[in-house]
Amino acid sequence: MRVVYPVIISKHDDWHIVQVPDLDQSTQGTDLYDAIYMARDLISLCCVDMQNEGKELPKPSEISAITHKTDEILTLVDCDLDEYRKMISQMEIRKTVKISGQINATAKNEKINVSQVLQQALKAELGIDQQQG
Repeated sequence: MRVVYPVIISKHDDWHIVQVPDLDQSTQGTDLYDAIYMARDLISLCCVDMQNEGKELPKPSEISAITHKTDEILTLVDCDLDEYRKMISQMEIRKTVKISGQINATAKNEKINVSQVLQQALKAELGIDQQQG
């Protein structure tokens, strides 16, 4: 699913501030490129969260209906929510687990990657195909 929302970008000191009026959210970037990148990430994250909560996404405003100052940039930012969802599902998350010193030493001696074994065990327990995630 693709969405497109209008954004307002303004320059403040060394930052480009991005407002997403339809989502009542804002972010910032170090330059114009970074600001648009951050806007895309913010919009995607907000929309995916809303979908996960079963909420309806707000209808994007017509760009002509958005008021902005003459020194601000008004533009549209598009997002592919399916691609974003795929990207975040493949991100690795650091988790801390406790194992006994004996298990740790034996695994180290046997050159066993504990993280890999844990992931394989969780996939098996959850019925996730070993080729996924």
